Amino acid sequence: LPKTAKYQVILFGGGAVFAEPGWSASHQSGDCIVTDPRRKKYKFTSFRTVNDWEFDGEDSELPKAAWLAVSPSNLRRSMDVLESESVEEFLGTDWGIALKIGHLMRPPPDVIFFMSDGSGGNAVRPILEVNRKYGRPKINTFAMQTTEGAQPFFEIAEGTGGEFLIVSREGKPIKVTD
Repeated sequence: LPKTAKYQVILFGGGAVFAEPGWSASHQSGDCIVTDPRRKKYKFTSFRTVNDWEFDGEDSELPKAAWLAVSPSNLRRSMDVLESESVEEFLGTDWGIALKIGHLMRPPPDVIFFMSDGSGGNAVRPILEVNRKYGRPKINTFAMQTTEGAQPFFEIAEGTGGEFLIVSREGKPIKVTD
């Protein structure tokens, strides 16, 4: 990342948390309860399947965090959270919630790097509608170690001017054209 850039990492599944100390998620009776560092709680509910979650509230009430300056200390903190045992595994996968939270950051992002194993997911059209409504950042999509989500990942990248790659189990990037 350029030293002048700002970034944020959002972990997702049935809810979404920022990869910063103090964020946590727990599952309770079909709900995912996300808690921020100030102990504010956000409720996400699975209505149909573990891959279809909805936030219990208005978009303006979704979890928020500030952009982080690219610095060795911030990058180390982000990596420490990602590598820690405190990172809860989410139940299910819902791309739409995480992407909406990313789009709602202030100021809006110029680019989003979206990585998933491709399973679960959401319909592409609502994701592209959120993108058009909130700043139109490029969304670069990465299917991690699978081709399962290849078609929707390709459509999201193509619809936003981003790029799509599959990353093999060995860490090798595979362009869609390949």
